[in-house]
Amino acid sequence: MPPKIGPKRLMTLLEQGTDLYALPVQQQVQAFITMARLMTQAPAGTPRRLPRRLRPRCMARRRDGRRCQAKVAWDTEHDRPRNTKCRIHGGVSRGPTTPEGRRRIGESNRQRAQARRQAQAQAAEHASAQAAALAQAQAQAAARAEALAAYQAAMAKYEELRQHPMPDSRFKAALMQVQKREVERRRQACLDCGADPRA
Repeated sequence: MPPKIGPKRLMTLLEQGTDLYALPVQQQVQAFITMARLMTQAPAGTPRRLPRRLRPRCMARRRDGRRCQAKVAWDTEHDRPRNTKCRIHGGVSRGPTTPEGRRRIGESNRQRAQARRQAQAQAAEHASAQAAALAQAQAQAAARAEALAAYQAAMAKYEELRQHPMPDSRFKAALMQVQKREVERRRQACLDCGADPRA
């Protein structure tokens, strides 16, 4: 197995004038990876950046009463904390500091609050309209069902009266005439509710 091409061996090959493309494919890959690693390293004498695990914590008091354990907002260009807070508790931006900036941000907040209130009012109005429409539809359905039930009861009573044997035919005819008018009245009530009982 050919030896691994690390930084020292790569320097030796370059000093000898070896063509890297003449090497086997696996050694070419190792050589170019090592070269890229050397080219992206920080120059000698550059101070090392503070590791993330050693950066201070925010320690702002959260809503639950405990301290925030997030890392403070970090200035990567100068390798130091921006301030003593994390990005959630104001480490990224402290907000406007001039009177003009505070006026602008106040106006923006007012506009957003007004838009939010309008959206909430529209949503509440839409929900109330939907609830009213649903209640009206339910009331209409209940009225139709009640009218149909009344019509069916009147029709059943009419059929029962028609089948009932009575000695006085004129009395039976008068009763049937009254019940027929009741059936027609119930049918008209069904039609007014939007339901055809004979359909």
